[in-house]
Amino acid sequence: SQPLTRQWHLTLDYRLIGSPGAYKNQKNSLSNFFATTNYHSKSERYHFTAGIIFNRIFQQENGGIKYQNEFVDTTVYDRALTDVYLYSAQNQMRQNDYFITNEIRFGGKKDAKHCLYLQHTFNLRRERHMYYDSFDPDSAYYSVWNAAFSADSTTHYAFENSITMGNRYSKYLRWYADVFVSSDHVYNTGIDTLLSHKVLTAGVSWNFQNGFGLLIHGSTDVFPLSGGDREIHSEFISHDSLKWRPYLRFSYSMRSPRYFFFQYFGNHFSWQHDWQQSNTIMGMGGIAYKNIDLTAYFTRFSSYMYFNGSAFNQGGTGNALGIKASADVKFGRFYFVGTAGLQDVIHANYLNLPPWFAKAELAMRNSVFKKALTLKTGISAWINGLYYADAYNPALQIFYMQRQTKTGGFVYPTAFVRAQIKRAVVFVEIINFTAGFTKVNYWQIPGYPLPDRGFRFGVTWSFLN
Repeated sequence: SQPLTRQWHLTLDYRLIGSPGAYKNQKNSLSNFFATTNYHSKSERYHFTAGIIFNRIFQQENGGIKYQNEFVDTTVYDRALTDVYLYSAQNQMRQNDYFITNEIRFGGKKDAKHCLYLQHTFNLRRERHMYYDSFDPDSAYYSVWNAAFSADSTTHYAFENSITMGNRYSKYLRWYADVFVSSDHVYNTGIDTLLSHKVLTAGVSWNFQNGFGLLIHGSTDVFPLSGGDREIHSEFISHDSLKWRPYLRFSYSMRSPRYFFFQYFGNHFSWQHDWQQSNTIMGMGGIAYKNIDLTAYFTRFSSYMYFNGSAFNQGGTGNALGIKASADVKFGRFYFVGTAGLQDVIHANYLNLPPWFAKAELAMRNSVFKKALTLKTGISAWINGLYYADAYNPALQIFYMQRQTKTGGFVYPTAFVRAQIKRAVVFVEIINFTAGFTKVNYWQIPGYPLPDRGFRFGVTWSFLN
């Protein structure tokens, strides 16, 4: 990020991530490029932002390992030798965004900044999702498929415009209103579908002088008037400086399957059905005292859409409820951060959640060499109860409900050392260091084991101008 002049800045960001994977046909790579330029007038009344985003994801899909009982001794077993379901399947995604934002600020001032603003943003989005498999005739993985190239791939073009007006810098009362209009083109299996999306969003927040605040925001589809999406959220919050901090939230949403659920065709799945609008009501409340807090929630939902591995369905009315406690405390040189919770699903066997979960980190911090070097050493771990975790469908890149394999009930620990010298941080970690000494049961997704014992390190160095 570099200032070109006092009023003009340029930012460039480029990321590359790659992993060969521990098993056959499991390579992944990601490239992301992001660039923006910002300009503002001397009076701060006019602001301009333009940018581009380029994303490319390549992901090989092996469908998971075939024989889970092969894992007896992680110290001698070669993961590259195990059989998988798919040897040539892959997913590719490309996304290009081009956006321009113009903003005018006016009205009264607070801290030398205009409170009111009017903003317009235009965004051109291009996405392509492609699934490919050369198809092994001897494989029984595709029980209902009969084509080498899957037509379960899409190309999506969107022309998006939004106009927003609001009050940004007011001390007590802030508000905004936004109109979003999108013209979409969806290409799939030779079908060119034109769709239009118009959404009105508005929100208001009120900060009380005693450290409490109230937030309300919602959205509604302008077209269609009937059967569109509606949602509203309200929150009662408290400032972090308070010793006792209560929290309340209420949400209500109505969602109608659109775009893909109404228009999408694949060569194996047709999703054109008379889907019912789903409704969700959620209430959440909690109380925090210093660095300890307790939270509980209750959710009621109906017509929930789910995938059972071969078809899409909608479930009846169900409930989910849970409670969670967390702490972030310090005693001397030691630091403890932990979270634990219980949850349950009632009258909804299509929705799977672990009955309980917990994670914690215990660390010790020391300063050496006359406080020039700060060391933080410790151990962290997480665990959750046994449950029927959702399985993964590589062609559609979604998770689906299954009732054959339970996962969970294992401890996944990490030991770490982090050293900081001024603005440089060096870290060393050993993940899952108990592998080879305990039962091999660390499955998070059916067919996809978590990594065995591994060593990783890195350096972070901030250069400030």
